[in-house]
Amino acid sequence: MRLRLAVLLTALFVAPWHAFASVRHDVSVVIEPEDGTVTVMHSLEIAAGKGATLVLPDRMTVRSANLNGTPMPASAQGRTIEIGPVADGAARVTLTYDARPWPGTETRGPFVGPSGAFLPGGSGWLASIADGAQSYRLAVEVPLPFRSVVTGRLIDETETDGRHRARFQSEAPHEQPSLFVGRFVVDERLHDGLRLRTYFPASQSGLSQTYLAAAAEHIDRLAGQIGPYPFAGFAIVASPQPVGLGFPGLTYVSERILPLPFMQGRSLAHEVAHNWWGNGVGVDYATGNWAEGLTTFMADYGLAEAAGPDRARAMRLEWLRDFAALPAARDLPLRRFTYKAHDAAQVVGYNKAAFLFVMLRDLLGEDDFYAGLRLFWQKNQFRTASWDDLRLAFEEAAGTELGPFFAQWLDRAGAPSLALGPAEAAAETDRDMVSVRLSQSSPYYDLQIPIRIETEQGSADHRVPLAAAEGGARLPASGRPRTVALDPDHELFRRLAPGEAPPILRDVTLAANGALRIEVGDDIAAQSAARALAGRLMDAGLQEATGMANGPVLLIALERRVDQALDELNAGPVPATLAGRGTARVWTVRREDATPVLVVAAQDTAALEALLRPLPHYKRQSFLVFEGSRATERGVWPADGRAFTVTLE
Repeated sequence: MRLRLAVLLTALFVAPWHAFASVRHDVSVVIEPEDGTVTVMHSLEIAAGKGATLVLPDRMTVRSANLNGTPMPASAQGRTIEIGPVADGAARVTLTYDARPWPGTETRGPFVGPSGAFLPGGSGWLASIADGAQSYRLAVEVPLPFRSVVTGRLIDETETDGRHRARFQSEAPHEQPSLFVGRFVVDERLHDGLRLRTYFPASQSGLSQTYLAAAAEHIDRLAGQIGPYPFAGFAIVASPQPVGLGFPGLTYVSERILPLPFMQGRSLAHEVAHNWWGNGVGVDYATGNWAEGLTTFMADYGLAEAAGPDRARAMRLEWLRDFAALPAARDLPLRRFTYKAHDAAQVVGYNKAAFLFVMLRDLLGEDDFYAGLRLFWQKNQFRTASWDDLRLAFEEAAGTELGPFFAQWLDRAGAPSLALGPAEAAAETDRDMVSVRLSQSSPYYDLQIPIRIETEQGSADHRVPLAAAEGGARLPASGRPRTVALDPDHELFRRLAPGEAPPILRDVTLAANGALRIEVGDDIAAQSAARALAGRLMDAGLQEATGMANGPVLLIALERRVDQALDELNAGPVPATLAGRGTARVWTVRREDATPVLVVAAQDTAALEALLRPLPHYKRQSFLVFEGSRATERGVWPADGRAFTVTLE
């Protein structure tokens, strides 16, 4: 039975408001998931002398609106209410509104239904004021066994009379609270004064301790590099939807991926890092999104570095392979990236941006680099910041001008193409010397190019400056030199040479002019599965083709028809290492004209349908073998490794 709104009014908070807030919200919410109803009583206090435009919730029906105890005229109860400054005190607005039922689905986006509720901030369930620092206090009531969680500090919670009641205080001053409800089993760990929690279904509650321990570890590592964690805690909330979303102090993750290792490691670290970058410091999207790249650098790449130099090198090479697969027509300057609308945007906004921070750390050194990060955090916490704010912090910490460095990586699309020219060894009186010649494509970048000289005694690494079309250097060797290699560890963001970039799935899935060829005969179910799989794989769409296609091709075939299709496409035979294995095989190949072909060969319709969910997550691979929906083998075709190596003997 729903509590009366008059009773809810007596449950408002005694916790202190944020001192900086010019608008203060008291919100009491009752949600009945089974019948989809949401009832809200909302009280706003606007500081004396301040005016505001109150935007009413789009998807709710407003039942009453009062200003300082006086009912507002019906004509004012549209979608906005203008509130003029009150000279002799604060303006107090009281609203009641509800939804019956909430018009959403549980596929993606806001919903209220039998599995719970997801009402993110800004989705139209809560009245709002666009401007000014604001704070929120929320009381949420739901029937047991449902439980609620809100972005903000948990003040207290009770379970009485078959109801769960919880009260929260917001912590992010410029963001509306988001509300989540589910049949959760709640587990908790207190860690250095932080409340870490999981809100998982009972069937997955056994994962809680692993997640809580990992969250504590990620928080400690990042706090040591940046500064104290900015919120009262961190919650991992299971979602019935196929989503992975970050909020201040909380991540909302599909319950289907909670058991997977990548979620417990890299993805969780990424969401924790967003509490500094994106939530703790907001993004000035008008000037570009720096937060995804910095988060990828500190979380994803940070874990790779912790695993050792080989894993870090492999991640850098993955980023470069992704960029090699990106068509020039789909590239964009990093400063123009705002959010991940598709894979092409991720290649630039996540990978290239993360690589910028790898190169910046190499340029400044670790001490100045992390001093710059900490300074950026100190100056911009709970403010909106831009790429230029980042640059200024690094300049101040390092005492050096960084405008040209940021300009060449932020304001240009593309990347430099490098070449290693002739190299010669010469024995001098006291040491051996090696002369190298380097060149780059236009427009020219100001680079410090890694050069490795292998000798009889070992190897030595050097940095050679290059800011024009060509340049060179004479470098000392510690013994008789054998080889010279340009950027062997992939420490520069650049275009890979052909021998460094074997074909991967993204060579086709990112293509702007890809063609689809389906070879499944008259099997209507297989045709439907093939088109659905193509839609999941291709980032920019494609057209079906029946014969030879000149550009990139995605071939989806049942295995009895794949040999003939490969022959017609001049795409070679089925690789011997994959033939006859698993229920499905996926591989890439380049034809004689260098255009890529991505082949999906399945035993039958069921094997093809089993690829719909997993295959789109393996676009960095060259080949895969599947048993049903499980990838039993995957990898990247070997590169020759000699594209930028000169032998001196």
